[in-house]
Amino acid sequence: MKWVRWTLLAQLLFFGGWAAREEWNRQGPVIVLETAPVDPRDLLSGQYLQLSYRISRLDGVRVTGDLPRNAGAAVAVRLVPAPDRPDGRTVWRAAEIACPGPAIPVRQDPAQGVWVTGRFTARRFGGGLGWVEYGIERYYFNEARVKEFASRRSGAFLVECTVGRDGRLAIRRLVE
Repeated sequence: MKWVRWTLLAQLLFFGGWAAREEWNRQGPVIVLETAPVDPRDLLSGQYLQLSYRISRLDGVRVTGDLPRNAGAAVAVRLVPAPDRPDGRTVWRAAEIACPGPAIPVRQDPAQGVWVTGRFTARRFGGGLGWVEYGIERYYFNEARVKEFASRRSGAFLVECTVGRDGRLAIRRLVE
């Protein structure tokens, strides 16, 4: 019977630690990102929106170091506030890519830009530096919200994200 208690305690510690780490990572600055049009869903994988971001394309971005030769390499991208949009919202754009990425400071000053981590996925044919994925390319939602998201297409809304202390992005909500 003792082993059952130890097993339950181990599970509680594991999941409690995991939840605490995720909450700790969500304490960073909040940024708003523009989406780019893409195919909205794959019904075999459940209910989600497939998202693409303008910060994923590296056109016109300053390069520090050498770009990776193969897909999957870890990179750091510095995001800065872009000039205000006509609707008055400030969105963020990619300004610099570094490979290997610099150490992400625990406390980032949004006025200086924020460093986020991602994976370099591909170089595009016909020019352009390539493409970066940040781990926020899918937004899963409950079946009860299917009607709400039925007409949404990536590119027609903004995504509010938090920057974790380790540089990872996490979606907070979708913004009209």
